[in-house]
Amino acid sequence: MAAGAQTIETQVSTAESPIAPPAHPAHCLQFYSADAHYLIRNVGEYIREGLDRGEGVLVISTQEHQAALERYVLTGTEARVLANAKAASQLVFLDAQTLLSNLLAGGLNWDRFEKIVGEAIGQVKARRAGAPCRVFGEVVALLWAANDFATANQLEDYWNALLAAGNFQLFCAYPIDVFGPEFHSAAAADVIRSHTHLLASGDSSTVETAIERASPDVFRSWDGAPKSGLPEGEAKILWLRENLPGPAEEILVRARRHYDHEKRFRALVENSADAIALTDPQGHILYASPSTTRILGYTPDAMTGRQSADFIHPADRETVHRTMNAILNRPRTPLDLEFRARHRNGHWCWIEATGSNLLQEPDIEAVTFNYRDITSRKATETALRESEASLRDANAGLEQFAYAAAHDLQEPIRNVAIYIELLAEKYHDRLDAEANHFIKVATEGAQRMQTLTRDLLTFTRSLDDPGANDRTAESADANRVFDEVVENLGVEIARTQAHVTREIMPPLPMHPIHLLQVLQNLIGNSLRYRGADPPEVHVSARPGDEEWIVSVADNGIGVPVEYQEQIFGIFKRLHGRELPGNGIGLSICARVVNHYQGKIWVRPRSGGGSIFSFTLAAPESRRATRGR
Repeated sequence: MAAGAQTIETQVSTAESPIAPPAHPAHCLQFYSADAHYLIRNVGEYIREGLDRGEGVLVISTQEHQAALERYVLTGTEARVLANAKAASQLVFLDAQTLLSNLLAGGLNWDRFEKIVGEAIGQVKARRAGAPCRVFGEVVALLWAANDFATANQLEDYWNALLAAGNFQLFCAYPIDVFGPEFHSAAAADVIRSHTHLLASGDSSTVETAIERASPDVFRSWDGAPKSGLPEGEAKILWLRENLPGPAEEILVRARRHYDHEKRFRALVENSADAIALTDPQGHILYASPSTTRILGYTPDAMTGRQSADFIHPADRETVHRTMNAILNRPRTPLDLEFRARHRNGHWCWIEATGSNLLQEPDIEAVTFNYRDITSRKATETALRESEASLRDANAGLEQFAYAAAHDLQEPIRNVAIYIELLAEKYHDRLDAEANHFIKVATEGAQRMQTLTRDLLTFTRSLDDPGANDRTAESADANRVFDEVVENLGVEIARTQAHVTREIMPPLPMHPIHLLQVLQNLIGNSLRYRGADPPEVHVSARPGDEEWIVSVADNGIGVPVEYQEQIFGIFKRLHGRELPGNGIGLSICARVVNHYQGKIWVRPRSGGGSIFSFTLAAPESRRATRGR
């Protein structure tokens, strides 16, 4: 049996100590040089558990550890709760170095220790009447680091005497490396003997695993150290030092490498934005990473061993069950799922997870889930959908009003125009020049009003063609549509002596009627807003990342930079009445392109003129956009 194991069994006390050796409250011990992060986790859970139970908690630590402990406790506790506990003295932090200096000033003795430490414990006020207190202390760790082992042991004896008389438990920590030779020293054996429990130096069985990997044959017949009270990994290390002193050092060097590798991996997991859970095929949780606390509020230990379905919203369990079956049937193939999970505080969180079947991986042998909280994203998506629905309703109402207004205005405007013409015909000879000018102006105004109402009707009905509203109905043969546009504009092309050409274009994901509307308006604009030379118009289509980009280039008068956005608005014109039109064509183009979740813009053409371009997303890309 290892010497260290023997010390735990005997619990011998020193002659100077007023302690009675048997059965006092828990006095736990952890050696942390191999893994300081694991100490913070253990002590953090120790503090959090005490606060949850309404106990008073006294933490006597270094400033570095105090900051780390507060950060850890905050990962699973609301800041308000922690602040209230400190304000009410339920949680008290003291500086270990300051307390040690006070204890050693004038010489350490029992009376001085009892007074100073007793007053420190007296500062702590339990939230629940009659609840005990719990203490974490690092004063002895400072003495150990200074190689003052005798004073450290004396302090431990005083702590044990105080424990026997008081209503509290104690957790101590020492910067001792279990892989190093000091763990097998007489001084370390004295430290172990002064405590009731030695906690594992690493998470779960990682120390033991590292030892076994470093020496697979040595412990083949190991039957444990049931009487030692030591964790298996630490017991094996002491056994090696005691029974195989020659190869022990080399084995422990390899074991440290294995452990450090595991520690780095664990650090990556624990600092990941995602939480990680491992389950068996039935959904029982085998492991939960520390990020679980940040996302769901539960400590990893609170979830380990539970059935995962217990945390899932009843309405989502069937979906998760089907996905789990798919994961089990497709090893090493990641599958995504979304569901609601219950937070420790009682509310439901939306979770996005990726699951993989790694049951056949020797080092894992579990189903793995990486998951994250997407509650805020879901809320934003819901608000966006509601906003889009409201906007669609509002736009539909406005379009209906515009259609009704334009339709109902046609008849009175037509009557006004007719009667002004009749007035001009009947009284032309009886009116002077000024009156005839007024009639001419009124006639032109009535004609413009007729044109405006017709254009407004055209805009509101631009997406109303039979079958055209189905964005997936068919793709358009762009070359055939172009030929139809050229035929429709044949008279204007001949009149302006225009040269209208195209490249060979692929089928485009747009209804043919809509493509005809857009191309006819853009080419028509190129003919209308031409320069001094005969119009040159060229139509092309090229592939983008996930879309087609269609362009209509011309050598016309161009569009000033400051107007390149506003020209797509309804009834936006840049020119006076010397050029025909009411500014409706480009707004129709924009409306149709937006219907296909595309964009339309204009830029200057090198050498003069403009290039109007619009995008048409592939149908798969549009479906993905609508699904987000």
